[in-house]
Amino acid sequence: MIRHILTVFTIILCISSNAQKLDLQNKERNKPYGYKLSESIVDSTYGVFIYEKFNPLVGDSVRYCGKNPCYGIVEDYYTNDSLLHRGTYSEGKLQSYKNYYPSGKIEREIRMVNIYSAKLKLYYVNGNIKSVVEYLNTNPIKWTDYFENGNVDYEEEYDRKYKHIIKKITYYEDGKIEQEERLIKKGKQLYSYKSYYPNGNKKLEGTKSYRTELADYRKIGVWKHYNEDGTLLKEERFTE
Repeated sequence: MIRHILTVFTIILCISSNAQKLDLQNKERNKPYGYKLSESIVDSTYGVFIYEKFNPLVGDSVRYCGKNPCYGIVEDYYTNDSLLHRGTYSEGKLQSYKNYYPSGKIEREIRMVNIYSAKLKLYYVNGNIKSVVEYLNTNPIKWTDYFENGNVDYEEEYDRKYKHIIKKITYYEDGKIEQEERLIKKGKQLYSYKSYYPNGNKKLEGTKSYRTELADYRKIGVWKHYNEDGTLLKEERFTE
């Protein structure tokens, strides 16, 4: 039994070693084609997004290393020699990668969970998480944005077929909910809607119906408006 385990372990070590050697070979082969870019490529809003065109989830461009599409590890650097990008490519398309700020802190990373799904994470300059996006069949089915202080800013989630929004929520910077929209009847595409004042009291609530032919929402039923102190201000009635 122990001999069998040792044999399996030896095989795993050999496979791992060969994979590492292949990675190093590909990295050396791609080395002459790495970029050397200035810090000005870091956009104040979108960060280091120049590689998204090579990301098959959002772009359709192919990166070349010489005359052939890049394959294996490619590293790019800032002009100050700090690491900018480390990506694993297949036929010129990114399979996984990490981008970095000039300070050396990570700016974004993407990991392929399997051939159908992936997870993207974006970071602020201070190291706090900025966004987390989950993809399924190239569709962003779950998206969460964060304020720089770490509180959630925005949430959006779709069903796995990417046909219906399950929820959409925005927040105030202190963490309180500002607006929320949630699916309550999938077949009829009915949504509950609520908005809130900064003090947490309810501002407005009602039901919406999504009309496919108009690609828009329509208010139905009773909608209630509230004063900032929580008392009812007025009611409106809408026909279906």
